[in-house]
Amino acid sequence: METARAVLTTTPQGEAADALFVKWLMEHQKEAGVFATVSQLVDQVSDNPAAKMTAQEISERVNRATAQPANGVG
Repeated sequence: METARAVLTTTPQGEAADALFVKWLMEHQKEAGVFATVSQLVDQVSDNPAAKMTAQEISERVNRATAQPANGVG
């Protein structure tokens, strides 16, 4: 990912292309359940209270985002 982002920054559209790529990656990761899986794993295996709190917050945000219709109204 970092290599792809580094290559994008060398293009004339650099920052804009990188921003679109990051947005696409985040949407793809959300659709694939990556955020939910990682936050569940952190909550289950970490003994760090701050990590557990962050995992819970991520999980709550993912749940809210997936509960909303695609147009953001809901």
